[in-house]
Amino acid sequence: MHLVGQSQGAAAAFATAGFYPDYAPELSIHGVVATGIPFFTPAALEILMKTRPQDKVDPMLGYNFTAMTLIEQLNPDFDFTEYISPEAMPTFRDIESTCYQQIKGIIVERELTYSKSFMVSPDKALSIAFTEMAYPRFELSVPVFIGSGEKDRDTPLRMQAALIRTACDAGSMIQSHVYPEHDHVSVLGPSMRDSIPFVRAAFANEPIHGNCDNLPF
Repeated sequence: MHLVGQSQGAAAAFATAGFYPDYAPELSIHGVVATGIPFFTPAALEILMKTRPQDKVDPMLGYNFTAMTLIEQLNPDFDFTEYISPEAMPTFRDIESTCYQQIKGIIVERELTYSKSFMVSPDKALSIAFTEMAYPRFELSVPVFIGSGEKDRDTPLRMQAALIRTACDAGSMIQSHVYPEHDHVSVLGPSMRDSIPFVRAAFANEPIHGNCDNLPF
């Protein structure tokens, strides 16, 4: 078995590789392929707080809505109406039934900004969500391929780089590839020229070499 995922799926694949030795050791997992992988940490939230455009239309603010729906699922006492403005509430509701790429377009169409969307800062709530989205471990027992688009805005290269360094420092075997002309979505296609040989080698039990000592960023 090989775990493969893009974006949120990449996070699921990486987390599964961390969970399985304790949760389902009977599985035979050979490796992980992850592209556009997120890494939610207090440091990432701090950067977000400092760099988010308060009065500029930003499709990325939809991720804030998505994170707050996670808190709502985990804590029935969480009241998102304390945060979301009446103007942004229809878009927040759309999260439940609309793909995120479409949400980006809706945000632009409705000209939503952070200052228009939140009555009070969402940072306290987001810190809860970021904690819940943490990975169970970083020292993985299988090799990991991570493909990153240099122009990725959804999970920026600096975010993915932080995850890669953390996993490398923990002792994981990471093979990191950066694709300069690609973003969060377009990275998937070109990364396959490298990830497919990685998967074939893993299934054949051939040696796989990581590049933690010579990362491409």
